[in-house]
Amino acid sequence: MCSTAAKRYFFGGLLSTLAACSGGLETSTNAPNSPSNPDTGNTTTALSGWTLVWQDEFNTPGLPDSSKWGYDTDYNQRGWWSGELQYYSAQKA
Repeated sequence: MCSTAAKRYFFGGLLSTLAACSGGLETSTNAPNSPSNPDTGNTTTALSGWTLVWQDEFNTPGLPDSSKWGYDTDYNQRGWWSGELQYYSAQKA
């Protein structure tokens, strides 16, 4: 037979596991400053006192707009990299 202490540890662990896997409370409402999602039709609500100064939605085919974005590829070859087995270059392969 199992001791009382063993049963307590077992049920305590079981309850802890169930509580951790429960997912918590979820809501279906968006935060007021969440970005627009064309798939769901949700829109962004502007907060009073805030002004949008820049945004890029990346909703066009192809590369990002080069007038807004640049690519730092020079340091990859000199050792400033993220430890990946690849590095990023300006050439398209």
